[in-house]
Amino acid sequence: MAGFADAQYALGQLYYSSGGKGREMAIAFKWFHMGADQGHPGSQNMIGTMYYKGQATTVNYQKAMI
Repeated sequence: MAGFADAQYALGQLYYSSGGKGREMAIAFKWFHMGADQGHPGSQNMIGTMYYKGQATTVNYQKAMI
């Protein structure tokens, strides 16, 4: 789904805000990552937040700041 960064961000937000933990967060992380790879600022912010908080990934302050 290259080229659909806004849609990828929106899907990430749906899963992230679902209140779920495990699987929902992992799916949100995947969608945010796809958007972030295309330079979408919202997706980049959410990926940083998830790395900072250790949501669906291990805490990584270096990646959170990139």
